[in-house]
Amino acid sequence: MRLIELTSEINGEKAQRVFSKDHILIGRAESNDWVLRDGRVSSLHGQIVLREDAFYYQDLQSTNGSLVQRGKERFVVDGVNFKEMALRDGDALMLGDIHEPTTLKVRVFEGEADGETPTIEGKTILASRAISDFSLLSQQILDDKSMVRALFRFQKEIQEPDRAQDIYQHAALFLLNHVPNAEYVALHREDPLKPGGWKQVYFTTKAKDIAAELSGGDELFDEVVRQMRAHLIDSLRLAGVRTALKAAQPLTSMILAPLVHQDKVIGFIEIGNTTNSTKLDDADLDLVSVVSYALSARVLNLKLLEVIRDAEEKLKTENLYLKTVIDTAQGAGQIVGDGPAMQSVRRQIETVGPSELTVMILGETGTGKELVARAIHDCSRRGGQIFAAVNCGTFSDTLLESELFGHLKGSFTGAVKDKKGLFEVADGGSLFLDEIGETPFQLQVKLLRALQEGEIMPVGATRPRKVNVRVICATNKDLAAEVAAGRFREDLFYRLNTFPIHLPPMRERRDDVALLARSFLRHFQREMNKYGNDYSDACLEQLKRCDWPGNVRQLKNEVQRALLLAEPNEKIELRHFSPQLASRNRIDDGSPIAIEGRALKDVMEDYEVKVIRQALEENGWNRSRTAEKLGISRQAFMAKLSKYRLSPED
Repeated sequence: MRLIELTSEINGEKAQRVFSKDHILIGRAESNDWVLRDGRVSSLHGQIVLREDAFYYQDLQSTNGSLVQRGKERFVVDGVNFKEMALRDGDALMLGDIHEPTTLKVRVFEGEADGETPTIEGKTILASRAISDFSLLSQQILDDKSMVRALFRFQKEIQEPDRAQDIYQHAALFLLNHVPNAEYVALHREDPLKPGGWKQVYFTTKAKDIAAELSGGDELFDEVVRQMRAHLIDSLRLAGVRTALKAAQPLTSMILAPLVHQDKVIGFIEIGNTTNSTKLDDADLDLVSVVSYALSARVLNLKLLEVIRDAEEKLKTENLYLKTVIDTAQGAGQIVGDGPAMQSVRRQIETVGPSELTVMILGETGTGKELVARAIHDCSRRGGQIFAAVNCGTFSDTLLESELFGHLKGSFTGAVKDKKGLFEVADGGSLFLDEIGETPFQLQVKLLRALQEGEIMPVGATRPRKVNVRVICATNKDLAAEVAAGRFREDLFYRLNTFPIHLPPMRERRDDVALLARSFLRHFQREMNKYGNDYSDACLEQLKRCDWPGNVRQLKNEVQRALLLAEPNEKIELRHFSPQLASRNRIDDGSPIAIEGRALKDVMEDYEVKVIRQALEENGWNRSRTAEKLGISRQAFMAKLSKYRLSPED
């Protein structure tokens, strides 16, 4: 085996090492095979390559140059006028400062490697090029005017298409046409689902039996990434990387050239052949290096274009939810209430907010569950990111799955284009799932996976996508009872119920009614530009006595109506509120209610039946309008009608 021994002495420190490698990098950077800690030596100064049983030294356009001393003679190796020089036993490499150079003594001999491992696990590197180093281009390319013109046309052609596959096709066809011995071309880019990994994005071949997929090529990529240089590789052991399927012929040569941007590899060009063709050579390596250099900038532009398109798509999707966020921020603006119940809620928000725990908000419809969810998001580390919200009870099974996880074009009727789901829209932020108890049972499995694994599967997709989302959910149902009834998964319930927060209904926080009413009044005064109105004391007292079955949402709607109907600077009285509210207030006029021997729950239900029946009568038993007037959702209202078995015939 042909071996080379290098010996140096810097600042009294002597170093000696034997190499059996085919390619030895020399320079100041730690990534080199022989590191010279001398400030006058370039980071990547030069290289020694083994070719046809001879070692050659090449200067890699270092700052201070290289000399080879042979006896009393010195030869300049600058990579421009004198490209390389064969090394002999007894030569000395003189690198860096010409007057006080760093000297490497060279010994070339036959022997055993003593455990020295060749580069890329035995795969031989015949030659190496920096893709931007045009000074090392072979004269064959420089003298071929038709080739220069072809390269110029290629550079122009790849600037026109906007589709990645069109650009890859231009590059592949150019290489197959101008590298006669190449049997296939493949292009690789960063794998978004595998940090540090690579994904083949294009493949074409002139030989039908060559495998379309690369296997076991990670060590090849790692070596090129480390050196950021194009490699010409020649070894029978390439058989394990990409084979000819029918004849099982191994690859006899391969060129792997990096696509580079600012000292970072963003992809690769790979060309190769089998024993059916003559091995690739240095001139082929030069041409692939030039194509790689030209393609690098275009692939970077494509990458930036993809980022911009993704950002625009995400922005469009986010805009669907921004109005809700803005309305929430401009509405109450804060959680209003000084009573013990709301003070407890605030303390719980401050406790759980900075954590990453999943929060379950419990409470009746209209109690402000989304406002609490927003407060939790705002006081977390995700506060500057998107906050998306969805009511799970307003979608059909298929549409809810698409809304949460997204879908691919053509995955179902009406899916005319790809759509990102809310888990992807809220990536890095928080997702609020209101009425989580309405989630279809079969969809709960996907939701559980998203929570536990941080992975989602869009409708029609075959590969999962990673997301980083904090989930906050809410319900007005007894989920434990839903689990017992088999309508809600037990494992999902325990995963969601990590930190429950209970929101009290308005009837349990009457002391907060005046504060809330005044907060809403200020908000709508700004919105309507109508100042000067305030409540009478009698009106506030009457508002406190109301039970507010629609809770905070109902109060907000009533305040908006009252301000609209009041004259400028007029005191707001109960008559400015809806007739339903006034009639309910007459029902609850302070007269004693018979409660002896009855549970509070039964008394309150009787009262609720009276309120609902009176509201229905006042609205001609129009259920949608009655639900709207009461300030509750139609779904919740229909549930109450079913519960109390109310109908016009009763």
